[in-house]
Amino acid sequence: MPRPPLRIPAAIAALAAALALSACGGGEKADVDAPALLDRAFESPASTARTETKLDLVLENVPDLPDPVGLSLKGPYLSNGGMAIPSVDWDASIDLGGFGTGGQLVSTGDDAFARALTRLQRDHRFGKAGSEHLRAALEMESGLALEPYFRDWVYGTALPELRVARRTMVRAGTFVTELEIATRNLPGPVPLAIAVVHGAGREEMTVSLAPAGGTFTIETRARPRRVEVNGGAGLLARVVTR
Repeated sequence: MPRPPLRIPAAIAALAAALALSACGGGEKADVDAPALLDRAFESPASTARTETKLDLVLENVPDLPDPVGLSLKGPYLSNGGMAIPSVDWDASIDLGGFGTGGQLVSTGDDAFARALTRLQRDHRFGKAGSEHLRAALEMESGLALEPYFRDWVYGTALPELRVARRTMVRAGTFVTELEIATRNLPGPVPLAIAVVHGAGREEMTVSLAPAGGTFTIETRARPRRVEVNGGAGLLARVVTR
């Protein structure tokens, strides 16, 4: 049975509207029933919205993080009419005890991550779910073993470090940029975005970076001006250019 669309954005929007209407004064009283408006908001699904969510998460049994972890998600939301997983394209920012980082959370409506969230909600609706339940749902939908990632990134506090060395050569009139990436504290293979900006535009590619590191090349028509490794902060890691 299709999952009902997420209703929180509509409720938030209606709450703001109801508060604004109920606060109107100084003239003729507005003929608005704010409680009824809120009731209708919680009963009506939102088809599209621009959402902003801020959470303070308390991580138990993690002595290195005694303070709450701040999580902020902001961006567009599309319900897909209940026929598929909602699509989102959210900018994400995380505050880990004063250390800030960011990234992007994208759901196309049919990817493994989105299916895992649906499974988690379905299996633990009206109950409690922890990080182990999330890992089980992600592993079920992706077919990947994620224990090393949760061990290092959820329960651990060490950030991966990428040490990047590059050189550019000219071959048959084409500029070839070679990137040698050494790693530290990388729990397993991860996707990594690489881009080379040059006079005629930019070339982009996403590679699979192994825990032992790797070497990658990008060809461009013009001389490179800038190389971006993890430029969109899609990977929670520290990048050091040598």
